[in-house]
Amino acid sequence: MQFETEIKIESFRYGCADTYKFTFTDNMVSVAQGVRKSVGHSDQGSDLKWEGQSLSSILRESSYLTSPDDLQSLIEFLWRDWRGESISNQDLEAGLNDLANWLKAINDAKPSTGILADYIS
Repeated sequence: MQFETEIKIESFRYGCADTYKFTFTDNMVSVAQGVRKSVGHSDQGSDLKWEGQSLSSILRESSYLTSPDDLQSLIEFLWRDWRGESISNQDLEAGLNDLANWLKAINDAKPSTGILADYIS
């Protein structure tokens, strides 16, 4: 079983959307943006063991986005439900688009003035 999709996530770098490629298989999840990639592997139904850059690092370096600390856990949650056939490919893609919208909302709410602006920008 395999599912691949490309999700647009709005970037603050150039004011446009960056494309992220998501690949889900029975024993792996891959998230890539350009040359940056994070891959989680599972051996015989175990939790994913992530390699490469963290998802938060990819979002920060590629698109200048702040993301929740538990982003990889959220992707793993979607992968488990998809792999267990609790959700369809269509539901998975909708969930990934919801994630993209949530990341946009988080970043739209970042302080742009005041003492925190320099740290968060």
